[in-house]
Amino acid sequence: MCLLFSFIPATIFTTIGYFVLLTAGIQNNQGINLFGLILAIAFFVIAFVFITCGLYMTVTKKCPMGKFFKSKMGQ
Repeated sequence: MCLLFSFIPATIFTTIGYFVLLTAGIQNNQGINLFGLILAIAFFVIAFVFITCGLYMTVTKKCPMGKFFKSKMGQ
């Protein structure tokens, strides 16, 4: 369950990363290009961290949402 919901912020951060990468590539200044590249990589790493944390929570069965829904379903 946590893996499913971790895709939402990961998608947002990936979209922001691509937007930063696109807008930094348009600029002629090398300093802005480098800063944009570093910032885009940081956004991609954050998106990857969300996915791996969601996967870890789901695999180890520590997901609070999964426990909540299982208790409501009576399992």
